[in-house]
Amino acid sequence: MNNKVLKFVLFLILISLFLFFLGMIILQNIIPDFNIINLAGIIALFLIVTLIFHILLVNSSKKRVNKFVQRFLTFTSAKLLLYLIIIVAYIFLNKENAVPFLVIFLILYMIYTFFEIFSILKYIKSNSSE
Repeated sequence: MNNKVLKFVLFLILISLFLFFLGMIILQNIIPDFNIINLAGIIALFLIVTLIFHILLVNSSKKRVNKFVQRFLTFTSAKLLLYLIIIVAYIFLNKENAVPFLVIFLILYMIYTFFEIFSILKYIKSNSSE
């Protein structure tokens, strides 16, 4: 694992810990019935999926740069489909917490997606200047 990917992993873990503790504080005050374990599971899911897809994108950027956009769109579509399957499964299994789950999931999706896009653009920009 190169230095840039290691920095990404460390920053991803720090963001995830920050989001967990912030979410714990917010949920205890706004939605006390929502299980904190659900929050930890959602954050762990985003952490793992973001890490896997980031490593796949970094590896694909080393192979053929002209295919990178195609791979980025493919990986993003696959990730979105995976998240959709998880959302639908959760809603079927736990209908009483569906709305809080969806709101939390959407907020975390936007945060992690922004972070991933920012990181991959930064990685590509630094590699193109080298």
